[in-house]
Amino acid sequence: MLSDTLLEVVLRVIPECMLFVFSGYAFSKYRVQGKRYFLSSFLMSVIGYLIARLLPIEFGVSQILAIITCMALLVLINRIPVQKAIASAIGVMILGFITDIISVIIAAFVKGGDVVNVLKDKTLFDSLYTSQLERQLFGAVSLIIMAIVLMSIYFSAKKRGKLKDVSDGKSVE
Repeated sequence: MLSDTLLEVVLRVIPECMLFVFSGYAFSKYRVQGKRYFLSSFLMSVIGYLIARLLPIEFGVSQILAIITCMALLVLINRIPVQKAIASAIGVMILGFITDIISVIIAAFVKGGDVVNVLKDKTLFDSLYTSQLERQLFGAVSLIIMAIVLMSIYFSAKKRGKLKDVSDGKSVE
């Protein structure tokens, strides 16, 4: 059980939180500030893990708390303006849902399942994955897709010279 939890933290929680924080920079067109980025990614990982594991709440509520946490960290630590932090947090959450659906479709194709029935029936969905490791590896597919999309947005803005520096003052724009 502990190895499954550690595996989940290493393969899913930390990379996902790093992408959530990176989305704030990518969507708002700001240059990544290394120390702020890693501090807020670490805090997002810890807070997200504690929300998911310690609070007796359903999936939707934990996602709302993750959005709020992401927005707060983007504003307080990364100094991204509130409006852009809100848009980034909601945008990356939607992107995450889309990439998770793509990952399930890929898993259904790889496993030879009927995609439509897998998306409709939770028991078929759960039967796609024979182990926790397999579940995490197929989950990594969605993170890779999300990383490609976010890095494309960020580096295309960088190439066009559209990236700005985050102000050292208050995050008001």
